Amino acid sequence: RLDAEKLRMSKEAEALNGETANNQSYLDAFSAELTGAKAWMDERLGAPVSSQEADARLLNAIQESAKTSDLPLVNTKFLAPLERGKLRLARYSATVTGSESSIYPWLASFHNPDKLRCISGLTIKPDKEDETIVICEVEFAQWYLPEQEDPA
Repeated sequence: RLDAEKLRMSKEAEALNGETANNQSYLDAFSAELTGAKAWMDERLGAPVSSQEADARLLNAIQESAKTSDLPLVNTKFLAPLERGKLRLARYSATVTGSESSIYPWLASFHNPDKLRCISGLTIKPDKEDETIVICEVEFAQWYLPEQEDPA
């Protein structure tokens, strides 16, 4: 039984060593791209912020852009942030009603990778009473680097 277990572990170690070598070859091949991507992210993330500050920044950006486009926001609410590695995604949802010709450009201008902002969810329905109007349920989001929380 010991010999069988030893053989199994040797095969597993051999497979893991092969996987490690394969992963290292990818890291070596894409080192420049990874370095460039990290620099791009570091430029845009800035200093760590609290979740409240991230929510406030996202809300301000949404309100300013909606006001500029003369679109009313209703049914607004903050959503729980999502964690992805060391980053977090602040999220906010709202319903917007207006013409397609005003809503689509507004959504496109809000979605801005250079500011780490996106439209992470979108549902568009026609207004039943006015076919020139659409009702959009939008989920807005922005990536940020969270402050380190005090373990105490």
